[in-house]
Order: sequence, then C-alpha cells, then structure tokens
Amino acid sequence: GLLRKDYESDGTLVLKKYSKRPRPGGTVVTTLDLDWQLHAEKVLKKYSDRGAFVVIDIHTGEVMAMASRPSFDLNDFIPYISTEKYAELRDDPGTPLFGRAFQGAYPPASTFKPIVAVTALSNGEVDEWSLIDCPAKIKIGNHWFHNWSKSAEGHIDVKRAIARSCNPWFYQVGIKTGPSAFLSAARRLGFGSKTGLPLVGEAEGLIPTNEWMRKHHKRNLMDGDTANLSIGQGVMLSSPLQVAQGMAGIANGTALPKLRLVRQMQDVSGRVLVSNNPQRRNFLNLDPQAVHVVHEGMMQVVHAGYGTGKRAKLSYTVLCGKTGTAQWGPKSKEQRLAWFAGFFPLENPRYAFAALYEGKPGERLSGGRKAAPMVSAFFEHFQKDIKKAITPPPKAMVIEEDEDDDEEGRILNIEDAPRAIPVEEEDEGLLPGEDAPRPLRAIPVEEDDEPAPAPPAPPEPARPLEPVAPAPPRALPVEEDDE
Repeated sequence: GLLRKDYESDGTLVLKKYSKRPRPGGTVVTTLDLDWQLHAEKVLKKYSDRGAFVVIDIHTGEVMAMASRPSFDLNDFIPYISTEKYAELRDDPGTPLFGRAFQGAYPPASTFKPIVAVTALSNGEVDEWSLIDCPAKIKIGNHWFHNWSKSAEGHIDVKRAIARSCNPWFYQVGIKTGPSAFLSAARRLGFGSKTGLPLVGEAEGLIPTNEWMRKHHKRNLMDGDTANLSIGQGVMLSSPLQVAQGMAGIANGTALPKLRLVRQMQDVSGRVLVSNNPQRRNFLNLDPQAVHVVHEGMMQVVHAGYGTGKRAKLSYTVLCGKTGTAQWGPKSKEQRLAWFAGFFPLENPRYAFAALYEGKPGERLSGGRKAAPMVSAFFEHFQKDIKKAITPPPKAMVIEEDEDDDEEGRILNIEDAPRAIPVEEEDEGLLPGEDAPRPLRAIPVEEDDEPAPAPPAPPEPARPLEPVAPAPPRALPVEEDDE
C-alpha cells in the first residue's frame, strides 16, 4: 500500500494513514444471451409500438432475454448523458426509460386461467373429464358476465376450456374452487411479489386478499370479484417477467425455479469468484396429473383447430401457450393489452416466455392476433440452436467385448461382434436448489449438468371457503382471437 502523510504549514503531522492501490474491477457475467436480447428487441420493433418480451430457461432459472419497447441506446449514458438527450428521453410520450418487462404492472388476463384450472383439478373440484355447461353469459348476483366471443360453448371439459379461453367455464369453476385456493397457488407461482432479481424499480404486482379488499374497498372478496379474478381481471396486476416466471413454474409442475440474472462473477484474470447454481424458489404443491392435463390444454391452444393461439405455432417443436386480452387503464381511453405466454416443448419443457402488446387507446386487438405472432417470429429465428438444446441426449451404451477376436482386434465371426447394452439410468439427480459438486468454470462454457426435477409434493388440501355475498363489478367480454 501507499503511506500518506499530511502536515500543517508549521510542519506538524496531522494525518498519517496507509491506503491501497486501486485495482481493476471484476467481470459480471449475466444470463442474458446477446443474440436473443437483440432479436427480442428487433421483434418488438417490428410487431409493436409498445410492449415487452421475456424468455426464461426453465431448467436453470436464467433470464435469457428481457426486452421492452420503446427503448433507448445504453451507450448514450457513457460516460454520461447530455441534459438535452436525457430531457428528450424523459419527455417522450412512449416512456422509453420505463422498463415495461419488469416495471410494468398489468392485468394478466387469460394467461391466468391455467392457474385456476390446475388449482381446481388439484383440489378435486373438477376432473379431466368433467363437462360444464358454458352459455354465452351467466348471471352472478345482479350482473351478467359474458363470454369473450359472445357465443355459447356448450358442455366442455377443462382442456377445451383452456384452448377456447372460455370465460363462463372459469367464472363457474373459479367460484366453486374459491379465490383463497387459486390466489394462493398464484402466490406460490411468484405472482404478487418481486422475483428477487437485482433490478431497480421492479413491480411487485398485486394478488388481493380479503384483508386488502377490506382496507381498500371496505368488504371481503365477493363472487363477482372471484369471477373477474378467475379470468385475470379485476384488482390483479403482474409484470411480463412475473407472467413468464409463472409459466416456468407451471411447466416444471413441481417447483418454481429461482430466477437468475447473474451467472458468474470473475476477477480481472478470469478466475471465477462467484458461480450461481440453479435453485428452487418454492414447492408448488400441485397434483402431477392436474399439471399434465393443463399442459395438454395449453398445447391445444396452439395446435388444435379451435385454439386461440395458432399463430404462435413453431415448425420444429410442440409449443404450449395461452392467449390473453385485458382491459387496461382508465375507461375513458378504452385501452387494451394483448398477451401470449407459455412454454415448450410439451415433453420436458425447457423455455418459458411472455409476450405483451400494449394497445393504443381505442385499438381493437387480441392476444391471438397481436402477441402470438411475436412468439413464432422470435423462436423460429433460433431454430437450429433451440433444437440442439431441447433434443434429449442419447442413452449411454456399454460395449461388451468378445474373447474370439484375433490378435489385431479383428472380429472373426459376425455373430461374435461387440454387443451394445443399454445402461440402466439411475434417478439420483439433485433437487433444484441443492449445490452440485462441480468445478467452477469461467464463462463462456457449455453447461451439461442439469439438476433433476424435484419429486412431486403432495397436493395441498382444499381449504374451506368464506361465504361471499353476490355484489360484483361486471366483467366485459374481450376478444381472444379472430375466429
């Protein structure tokens, strides 16, 4: 170190201390993939004026892309931004300084319906084959609650209800299941709380409780509130990052992965100082069969002829998703949002995502028309890399050598050729969140060691519901697709 001495004018020593020489800072390696991030911004620019796009690796919890539009050039702030340029960004009506992907708080709309479905199935309120009559509208209290299509769907099961995004099915099943049950499941899936990522100004979102309702509306949750909440409307708010995180939890089915934005910290020499391993945020306590049924319903959203999200279909894998169209903002503006969120592939899901299209005042839109095309445009671009990532590895083989080879190792008889014997695979993987004994490596590297999924937790028993009085606000129908 350096010795520093300070003296008065008469030579009196007034300060004596040692100080360390400055050293170069380390390197923070983020989980964001630069190519994915840039292409997400390009897709948003092509398909929307305002919106957001988030992609999460379900196996690791890594945020691969998190883009907002409109945005700005980060290089404008290096070494510092001019007063004029900052004023231009600050006063822009598109609010480019506002990170919609994680700072925005929006109604999740019908992207919330899979949570209601999986809760109802887990609690035994309905089963895979239950048929529920879904007219064009149903009366709750003194108000009529409509289907988005303004048409009756007839007697349908849960998978068709998800694929068609049938509001009357979710009104009835949501009330039968009870708000305390499906809102509790939503909290376990990360709604209503920050993700824990190192982000400034992240939206917490809102999942209401009876206490919150009494404080702000002087009453408990009523059946009308429950009907609205069951389709992702009413006093419910979430960010695109939270919706993508929830989809990662539904895709996993057992645990909610803990999100990560920092993969490693390295010193100036490239040595790894900190390496973040995949972790579990919390168990979901959902029935595995219920999760499977909801996955099938979300697959039909994209791949069935009657699904509302056919425009999100990928050419190389089976994608599961959910459209959503939300009423948003003051009623005087009649502003709407279009959502498409989900995961893929259907078998062993790897990536979860959420796409948001923020409509202009008075604009007529739907999740199937405005948000779903962004998903296919993004993931088709990376077809080669993604196919490699989602293809299961070949099983290990053991060669059993025969003794009837000559001295040079040549096989003397075709029947005596070495036989490939499949190796028995043992299910001894680590639970998400447990530290794997692997060496620290400096990025870039290809990571092969994936933690095995946690064992299924027992389903949470249904809790008794509070009696609620019928006095609701009305849920207005919103379009889901262009059928």
